[in-house]
Amino acid sequence: NDALYPAYLKVDDSGPVVGLRLEKQHCNFVGFCHGGVMMTLMDIALSGSVCFALGKYTSTPTVSSSFDFMAGAKEGDWIYGDIHSVKLTRTMGFASATIEGPNGSVARASACFKLPRDIESAPGMGIEEYHQWRTSI
Repeated sequence: NDALYPAYLKVDDSGPVVGLRLEKQHCNFVGFCHGGVMMTLMDIALSGSVCFALGKYTSTPTVSSSFDFMAGAKEGDWIYGDIHSVKLTRTMGFASATIEGPNGSVARASACFKLPRDIESAPGMGIEEYHQWRTSI
């Protein structure tokens, strides 16, 4: 996550929103955001939305992901993940989203995450505990 620094997290009743003001280190030599930065942002946002739906922030390894670039984002732009859907099964979590920028959608993504066998005993934090921890750092 350090590669995205400084990334921002906001949580409301519908779940987490991860955003980023694009700086020089996020961009290529002509000032456009690296695709890997967008993919990393979306992996974190999608996994976070699955954890929010589980009611616990825990390890949810990415099994697969699909990513489509739709437009460019430039240094100075504010981009954020807009989660569209989350579906949980007994063993997997599925989520889809777009990355939004100042001129609309710049990318779309979907991913599948492996869920812990026993969510109760899995390491991690409940939603409230996690948000208290985030506001203390």
